[in-house]
Amino acid sequence: MHGCGALVQSKYKARHDAALKVLFYDLLCDVGLIESAPSWCSPETPKAAYKNDRASAFWDVPVYAEKTEVRAIRIDSRVVDRQKKRVLLLEMSCPWMANRKQKEEKTSKYAPLRWEMRQQYPHYKIARHNIIIDVLGGVSVET
Repeated sequence: MHGCGALVQSKYKARHDAALKVLFYDLLCDVGLIESAPSWCSPETPKAAYKNDRASAFWDVPVYAEKTEVRAIRIDSRVVDRQKKRVLLLEMSCPWMANRKQKEEKTSKYAPLRWEMRQQYPHYKIARHNIIIDVLGGVSVET
């Protein structure tokens, strides 16, 4: 698999999405967008968008900047909770052990996106979390 970049990327994305969807479905339940989360081993994949009167959630949908130029616009998932006035941005990485430090640099990469979210959702708390789970199951301790 080392010699085939396309295969490596598709396997990486599958591993990435399988890990993140568990958390995403739980967040959808918390804000009433779905009634129950599927099993962690379910082949079901999240829809691109969920909406109700209380909240909206997006899976791998770009954010269109209105106030500033934002290069990093595709956050893995975001949940807008209008009742609690908060926006939760989730970015996940599943790097090989040697690449872990590179993935921890996403904090600065998404700073303009976070600023843009503050402009689009004034008076909301904006929280961005980088979740890093390496290939051996180690997790990041910082958010």
